[in-house]
Amino acid sequence: MELLERKYVRELASQHNTRLQAAALDNTTPQLLLDFEDELNELTKALSEEDRNEFDRLYYQEMDALAAMQEVGIENNKLKIAELEAKTAELELNEAQREAEEAKLIGYIVAFVVVFFVFYLVFEK
Repeated sequence: MELLERKYVRELASQHNTRLQAAALDNTTPQLLLDFEDELNELTKALSEEDRNEFDRLYYQEMDALAAMQEVGIENNKLKIAELEAKTAELELNEAQREAEEAKLIGYIVAFVVVFFVFYLVFEK
């Protein structure tokens, strides 16, 4: 029976997952879940209890696999964000160090000029 084949159930779960992602964007997930329940009940109404349990097992395995793949994608995105934040922090630190070195150089130049004028005024006479 095609309904109990993993390939069929995988495709159904994939379609449901796509619809769930779309529903999440417009906040209609609860209604969609009710629709899924009605669809699945209609789809499996002719099955024996044992076959229905097998279908449910396959369907939930496929939905879990899809959810796990999405979690991996989310974690990969978080990792990319963390890498970008680290690079940004490194650039900001380098900029701050460069500015500190420039300020130190300016301080040395000002100190030299002050000392030069003090010596000039003291030894001019």
